[in-house]
Amino acid sequence: MLRFLGAHMAVGLAVGVAFASLVVLADVAGLKRLLATTSEPAVALFLFYVFNALTFAGLVMGVAVMALPMEGPCDMRDPEAGSGM
Repeated sequence: MLRFLGAHMAVGLAVGVAFASLVVLADVAGLKRLLATTSEPAVALFLFYVFNALTFAGLVMGVAVMALPMEGPCDMRDPEAGSGM
């Protein structure tokens, strides 16, 4: 399971870094110009890349877990509770 989640996390991190790179290179909302004029562009870029990578990694891992096949019907009732009434 850890290998499964780790592989999907790596894919999500790569997608997040690629997305952040495209946003900066395409100058969406003037982000590239803002980075060029700021005094500390490395901090802003680091935070932008890290938070995008974390967001996409969590998204891909969540989708992977939700897409796992069920092994049987999910019955959340307590089997020792009896039939109820």
